[in-house]
Amino acid sequence: MRFRLGRRSATAALPVAPPPAAADADAGHALRAPSKLHAFNRYEIKYLADHSMVDELRPSAFTKVYDAAYRDLYRKLYASGAALAAIDQVSAGLKAAGTDVGTEAASLRTLVENRTKSLATDKVITG
Repeated sequence: MRFRLGRRSATAALPVAPPPAAADADAGHALRAPSKLHAFNRYEIKYLADHSMVDELRPSAFTKVYDAAYRDLYRKLYASGAALAAIDQVSAGLKAAGTDVGTEAASLRTLVENRTKSLATDKVITG
């Protein structure tokens, strides 16, 4: 397969955009400026609230985030049974390797089951 190499004709030149008008001279700067929404998001709570209120607002915001993460972790580990499944899987692997883990695995399993029942009634988990 051969490709034909040659010059393009002068009539096939690509069109060139006209230079910007004087009114459009600052258009590039407008693209870099933040929108009203983004300009607002740049402020932190300490700039939007009175300085004396920041210490009161900060713990409540942290508590909400922490409680949500705690509930999510409870659902993933305890409520779903993943912690008990991990105990069963590890103890089965150790038994297959010839290690006796009978009482330790049973006591750990009991601990996780009790913790699951206890957390199920916790006010942070129940929301």
